[in-house]
Amino acid sequence: MTNSKKFKIILIEDEPLAAERLRDLVLAYPNGAPDIIDFSESIEEAVEAIHKEQPDLLLCDIQLADGLSFNIWSQVDVRCPVIFTTAYEEYALRAFKLNSIDYLLKPINPEELYAALDKFLDTQKTSNPITPELIAQVAAAIRQPSYRDRYMSQVNDKLTPIAVSQINFFQSAEKITWAINQAGRRFPLDPTLAEIEAEVDPRQFFRINRAFIVKNSAVKQLVAYSNSRYSVVLEGYKDSEPVIVSRDRVGKFKEWLSR
Repeated sequence: MTNSKKFKIILIEDEPLAAERLRDLVLAYPNGAPDIIDFSESIEEAVEAIHKEQPDLLLCDIQLADGLSFNIWSQVDVRCPVIFTTAYEEYALRAFKLNSIDYLLKPINPEELYAALDKFLDTQKTSNPITPELIAQVAAAIRQPSYRDRYMSQVNDKLTPIAVSQINFFQSAEKITWAINQAGRRFPLDPTLAEIEAEVDPRQFFRINRAFIVKNSAVKQLVAYSNSRYSVVLEGYKDSEPVIVSRDRVGKFKEWLSR
């Protein structure tokens, strides 16, 4: 059924191609195209447009040319709901998923956009759901560091991508850094263990000694060893030499495993 009452919307997007596609999708909304009353490419333009037009809804990118769009809320009294669009992964958006109308990951899926507009029409919010505390929370989440999700392994003239999610542990041996996957296959890598330690997610990987960085899901068992140390039984490890946790890292390693 076509929506009989049009609503006023401002599009806030600084990428021309993305803005054009978003405009076309909004105008093709099956329940009735809203009135696109303004288009803003920056925080400054958005603040001016919101103050002047008093829209019913914002469709707002998170990163604009002149900063994070959350700054808009500190410069103008926004009294309408917002649908965010963003290129960020979901983990950076959990802080406000339940507090805004919706968020949409780029490239925008038409069905998800129309579902968000349907939700807006259903709720017909009259006050701004984005609080200063929420803005600060999301901004902090977006500033979380990003971690490597793959490495490239080169053997002769062949390059093989190795997903970090498939790696059980990293090992330094024979003056080479190796990535060992879930099947126990070894892949040579260029980075050193120190470089890898700084690049991978510390919630998943822990450096237990000078030669090993292990993944939590690959640790099958800890076995008491001499001098208050432990040996680690690792999935995919095929050598005969035990993998020993350095004595000064035992406490932190056991704590990390229990998280």
